[in-house]
Amino acid sequence: RARLANTQQAEFFISIHANSSPNPAAHGIETWYLSFAASARAKQIAARENMMSAQQISTLELILRDMHETDRINQSAVLARVTQDAVTGHLATQYTGVQKRGVEGAPFAVLHRTTMPSILVETAFISNAQEEARLRTPHYQRALAQGILQGLRQFLQTMVVAAN
Repeated sequence: RARLANTQQAEFFISIHANSSPNPAAHGIETWYLSFAASARAKQIAARENMMSAQQISTLELILRDMHETDRINQSAVLARVTQDAVTGHLATQYTGVQKRGVEGAPFAVLHRTTMPSILVETAFISNAQEEARLRTPHYQRALAQGILQGLRQFLQTMVVAAN
């Protein structure tokens, strides 16, 4: 996915995922951006997602820290925040119990392989029966897409204002 985005010279990269947890009550939406100053929880999640050990993640951090531009990471953090707010806000107008799990940085492989601002949106927990059922419906899928689009639009407006 990242290689395709880079080859096509995409301006943004949004990786859409369904979350999972051993706790079936876990629910909500969270958005991630690339960061090497990640919390222990973020490193553990990234290690699982990347199929790497926590030690490999630490070694990877040292190698990749010098390869990434601060500006791209900062733009990704802004994109993640506005997208998280837009998605959760939009869904909350149509569904009850939408939990904002927040925005956090982590060294996800899919994000560090991109050359443009990039985020990973965890849309729902498939390990939660209610969220899994919602995620299967075209209405929820459309609402998620609309929220992500709203976030991207807000990000673009922010970047235009900042450029001026």
